[in-house]
Amino acid sequence: MTKWAKWAFAAAVAAPLFVTTSAFAADDYSVQPVQPDNQRTESADAGYIDVKATPGSHQTLQFKLRNTSQKNITVRMVAGTAGTTDNGAVDYTTTDWSAQRFVGMTNQMQRYLKPDQTEWQLKAGQTVVATATLQVPAQAFTGRMAGGVSFIEDNQNRSKQTGDGLKVNATFKYSVAVLLSNNQEIPEGMLTLGGVKATQVNKHTVFAVNVKNQTPSFINALEMKTTVTGPDGLKFTRTQANMQMAPNTQFNWGIYTNGARLRTGDYRVETDTYWSKDGKRQYSFSGDKYTYHNHSVKTVHVTAEQADKLNKSDYDLQMKSKMPVAYKVFIRILIVIAAAILWFVLLKKRQVTIQVIDMTTNTVMFKERARAGRMSKIALTLPQAVRVIPNTAVTVIDETHLEVAAKQTYIEIEVTTLTQEG
Repeated sequence: MTKWAKWAFAAAVAAPLFVTTSAFAADDYSVQPVQPDNQRTESADAGYIDVKATPGSHQTLQFKLRNTSQKNITVRMVAGTAGTTDNGAVDYTTTDWSAQRFVGMTNQMQRYLKPDQTEWQLKAGQTVVATATLQVPAQAFTGRMAGGVSFIEDNQNRSKQTGDGLKVNATFKYSVAVLLSNNQEIPEGMLTLGGVKATQVNKHTVFAVNVKNQTPSFINALEMKTTVTGPDGLKFTRTQANMQMAPNTQFNWGIYTNGARLRTGDYRVETDTYWSKDGKRQYSFSGDKYTYHNHSVKTVHVTAEQADKLNKSDYDLQMKSKMPVAYKVFIRILIVIAAAILWFVLLKKRQVTIQVIDMTTNTVMFKERARAGRMSKIALTLPQAVRVIPNTAVTVIDETHLEVAAKQTYIEIEVTTLTQEG
């Protein structure tokens, strides 16, 4: 085996780099997995279950569940299969995802991992050992099966503060990954790109790039950049790093149009993907080095009917075109008020008095009155034998001609009188 191949094999074995920590703690409870005797050696200190077991065998997995609160609580335990979200994150306990989210998956973990008890009632401060039975498929398989167990407290009364000040109800669950393999060798995760289509996600128009992991291995440190170029200079770009894909899964990576109106025509979709950092080989757009790089260019044709349908239902476009009348009136009123304030503060003329003081005799030489706005300047002429003392409000044109900034209604200008030699 070459040096490069050995390194790649080691990277594949250490696949679940971004899995969970050793213990999870909420305000009310904590969870800690108990590592079994057949935990893989490279995962000996990990905070998840990663076992190597023979086909047809079964074993009991243990999780320490502790009520850390001063009240009685009920915690539910569920098991699921690892899937990849459309944001490039692994959800280890999916239970209701469609088969289209998986690709080439022979064994789904949720069919083989079953909690022995689905509900736990814990008194204040009580600790129990929750268990689940893992049945290994009878048919030998390569790579990893991936899934996990989640713990969810009943009757959660929690709210989350959003960026705009709103409070939304949030249900928290704590998941522990469960990984299963038959042997030590884990194949390398390899990524391919499927089709591209113009569609919508939650009423936001996107160009969705299909990303596939058809191998029974994790894909780690995934970095992507996609640029969509359309008619009349339309251009949309999205970049994202530190993504991960579960074994035998696929997801649709969306490049958002951000309220731009789609036009009929061809759109060029160029995608670069990098994964498995090694610090040696392929440079990505961020400057990091990866083991693998995939470059893809595809063309998507958007018909007039498609463009019209997407534009009409796009939320951002609706907000632009269907702004409430009262809101428009309010904005116009604000503009009028702002213009009035601007005129009153900066442009309205008022009486300005300029007093010229001769510092030689400490007497008032003369006064000049004029009407001027705050942004205006007043021209001032001095007698021939008089010179101005430097002043931030004064601009000297020549020896006798000045311009005075009319920022205040009363301004003092200090001058000196030249002495004549005779």
